[in-house]
Amino acid sequence: MASLASRLTQSLPASVTVLNLPSCANPTCLRPPTLWQRWWARDEGIDFEQGWYCSAECFASGLLTHVDGLARPLGRLRPPQARFPLGLILLEQGVISGEQLQNALACQRRAGQGRIGEWLIRAGAATEQEIIGALAVQQNCPVFSQASTGSFPAVTQFPMSLIRDFGGVPVHFSSSSNTVYLAFAGPLNRGILRAATHLMRCRIEPCIISPSLHRSAIAGWEAESRGEEVCIQQRQSTREMSRAIAGYAEQAKASACALARCEDYLWTRLYGDLRSLDLLFRVTPEGEFSSSMDETVAPHLD
Repeated sequence: MASLASRLTQSLPASVTVLNLPSCANPTCLRPPTLWQRWWARDEGIDFEQGWYCSAECFASGLLTHVDGLARPLGRLRPPQARFPLGLILLEQGVISGEQLQNALACQRRAGQGRIGEWLIRAGAATEQEIIGALAVQQNCPVFSQASTGSFPAVTQFPMSLIRDFGGVPVHFSSSSNTVYLAFAGPLNRGILRAATHLMRCRIEPCIISPSLHRSAIAGWEAESRGEEVCIQQRQSTREMSRAIAGYAEQAKASACALARCEDYLWTRLYGDLRSLDLLFRVTPEGEFSSSMDETVAPHLD
């Protein structure tokens, strides 16, 4: 006698048998991958890092592997140096003279702080717009003269913690190309650009804006309080982080999850039918991580 699963499978429409139904990405999944079970669970589970996990247990197993890899010590890496110094670009453009550049560099050395563009503006050797233009040439990205912070769809939400720490703030969304322009008032932070490109369901393009417009754009995002964000500052083991992510995913009824490392943050984005949630875990770039610490942060969305 045919099994119940076999009879149910045979009763499915003929078109169902040719569908590309998902199979669980967890190699130790205990659910038999029959056609019927895959059809029944096709709208359950969660998409994660190019795989699909059929249950919370399987998702937690896949999470731990990825979190272990992302939480490895990065060490203290020096930020990449620009190919062409800003002062030389301004000199080549004829904005400043060699003497003005040397004087600004001397002031910078004596003070031990500040960017060369700031010292050139203080000395009256260059305007803010000239510095911004040269910075755009140096970073190979466009200049934006205004921000449209009120026209962003929910999917483009961006964590305020990352905006404050790394300077990149969304200033424009192009619906025709599904692109968010992430603006910086100084050199680009490549780490946040890479992480956002991996996690967000849109293209990410950098741009340069003036410091005053940058401050205004950040204030606008803070006032709007877009999206949901949870930042966990306590040091967590990789097992604890995985459990917390799985717990939040269950509460939010997330259908997809993505992870990225951004310097001393582990950034997780959970996608649901009606909303998305950002989880930020604070980690130490050069620190060691254990997967056997006892305490666990209980997920809570209130």
